[in-house]
Amino acid sequence: MQRSLTAFLLACSSAVGIAQAGEIIGGYSFDNATVLASGPRAGANGKSYFNIEGPGQGQFRSFGVLDYRNNGYADSFARSFSGNVGDITAMSIDLTEGYPPSSWYTTGTLMFYVVTDTTTSIQPGSPIVCQLDADQCGTQLGTKYLLGSGLYDVNWGNGAERHTLDLTTIDPTGKQIIISALNSGATFRIVVEGVANVGAGLEGQFTFNGVYLAPYLRMEVTEESVVIGPDCFTKSAPAQNGFPVAGGANGVSDSSECVGDWDRNGTVEPADIAQYIQSWSYAIANPGPSIALQADVDCNGLIEPSDIAVFIQNWVGGTTPGGLGCP
Repeated sequence: MQRSLTAFLLACSSAVGIAQAGEIIGGYSFDNATVLASGPRAGANGKSYFNIEGPGQGQFRSFGVLDYRNNGYADSFARSFSGNVGDITAMSIDLTEGYPPSSWYTTGTLMFYVVTDTTTSIQPGSPIVCQLDADQCGTQLGTKYLLGSGLYDVNWGNGAERHTLDLTTIDPTGKQIIISALNSGATFRIVVEGVANVGAGLEGQFTFNGVYLAPYLRMEVTEESVVIGPDCFTKSAPAQNGFPVAGGANGVSDSSECVGDWDRNGTVEPADIAQYIQSWSYAIANPGPSIALQADVDCNGLIEPSDIAVFIQNWVGGTTPGGLGCP
């Protein structure tokens, strides 16, 4: 019985489009700048190259700025699902070493940030400069939110070096900036700073032998949960016949009432699935004129398998803190 129920719930999850794993999307930067002590680097090399030199490099210090956008270049960040991005579960950036290698290239740490200011120009003549301290960009491009760090290694050889960012330490505000930009099509901006004496010579907006070498940002994303059935659940409804119930419409959107917390104990947990199945089974076994109030969560006035699918969708959405009205 337990295995049959598990298989049925998995089938329901698939039927309502609940992602069992994230989808990998990615895109190239559509603009970049190497910001020197005197400002953004001018000339063709200011775009073809993307150089990061830590404060230990003195007068040669520089930080980098990368601009990204949905469809900013070719099919950037295209995804198969039609809904909004709900979360980013993994992130990495591919950087290609500039050719030919130079004697100033120095192994060291790079720091990656998303910033709030995407309107200040990063073109030559802009007032932004590389400051002579560890905080190379400072507040010139708004607030910086840390995405992570990566090791630039002068010995990696040809091809792109992938820097995987640790999302367990990412600033949630910074992640939300990127999610919002992915959903709206707005530009989001990443700043890359060097630590100590690092000297990273990288490719920018450059094509070599037909291959575009600009910094490539890769993300694993999941679709935002969508609730079906706007109002047929009342959080304060008392239990009936010993079972929690949907309770019917109350003029409040179900998406804000945490349908997934079926037993109303303030926590969305596996026990809620078991409780809902019991309520649903009782309603099936005891039909009546008002029995739909027992377990109708897709708001069609009937008790049927689709209600289980909709409940599972609400339950999954509610496992994220703050999701669908849940604590």
